[in-house]
Amino acid sequence: MARPATARFELLHRDGRRLLLRGRFQLASLVGMPFGEDLVAVVADDDRCKNAVTQRVGSLEYRSSGRNAFVLIVGGQRCPVLGFARPPPPARDAP
Repeated sequence: MARPATARFELLHRDGRRLLLRGRFQLASLVGMPFGEDLVAVVADDDRCKNAVTQRVGSLEYRSSGRNAFVLIVGGQRCPVLGFARPPPPARDAP
């Protein structure tokens, strides 16, 4: 059974193969990512995920079985989440 929740994010990086989306992915806590409040979702840079480049809100869906446990739904397109990562720490000012 799918379990959805709102996801809010912004494009952090794009390299032609992957998109890194930084934001709130609360359902990631289901797989041990604490709180899901500030995470990076890794998705493919392809037609399935093209709406994630321009839109900042979608629905994150979790399924306990199947090939992709998490799918980000943005603008009606289903974008499989390849993984989650913690964001880089804030840059420190040089002394």
